[in-house]
Amino acid sequence: MKCDVTGISYDFKTRTGRVDMAKGNNADMRGCIDVFLRIDPKAKHIETFAGSEPDTSYHKIPASTGGWTARLPENTNADRT
Repeated sequence: MKCDVTGISYDFKTRTGRVDMAKGNNADMRGCIDVFLRIDPKAKHIETFAGSEPDTSYHKIPASTGGWTARLPENTNADRT
């Protein structure tokens, strides 16, 4: 994931992963998605946290063949693609 991971969890019911990393870190999008797809090939949402602050989240694009989109925390209204 190219970051200092401090914790990782996955909820199989909601198909949501969580990565906790050191403050000031950023996860590599493709690496992060690949980790959770190995846990569950049907994963559809991943949230990352730098320190205790929400960082980027990744969302499976519906009806897509492997496409994902990245979003900044809700308070920024900006997307990373």
